[in-house]
Amino acid sequence: HRIGRYYPQIHVGYAVIEPVKKILYCVDENRNQPEFVRGGGGKVYALKIQEDGSLTEINHKFSFGNLASYCALSTKKDYLIVTNHGGGDPVLQITKDEAGKYQIEMSESVSSTVLYPLVEDGSIQSPSYIYDHNLHRRDGL
Repeated sequence: HRIGRYYPQIHVGYAVIEPVKKILYCVDENRNQPEFVRGGGGKVYALKIQEDGSLTEINHKFSFGNLASYCALSTKKDYLIVTNHGGGDPVLQITKDEAGKYQIEMSESVSSTVLYPLVEDGSIQSPSYIYDHNLHRRDGL
């Protein structure tokens, strides 16, 4: 498919087109990113569709989850919503209790829904809201 021709490093999980501005938004369903030794999760890309059909990257952001799985535009095309599967990867966290004693807590990699504002040129801004499904599941919400 066309995205792979221009950006072979992107493992497209889902894509959506904003037809007026001719921008393709896609999620990179990839657990590992080159800028991290291991992990880092997925990314979300804004790609301009040129007149000849080629793609030019406008920008990208981290998806705040391991496996970016879906994206959609708001009705006014001013927000992009992205969902991430956690992947079930175990995550080790070191915490301190009230007495100052270290503890090990195990959790799963983050499943999240992320809301990104979009600006006039179609570029993706830093998230305005992140819903951590794992955190709310632990809290019973």
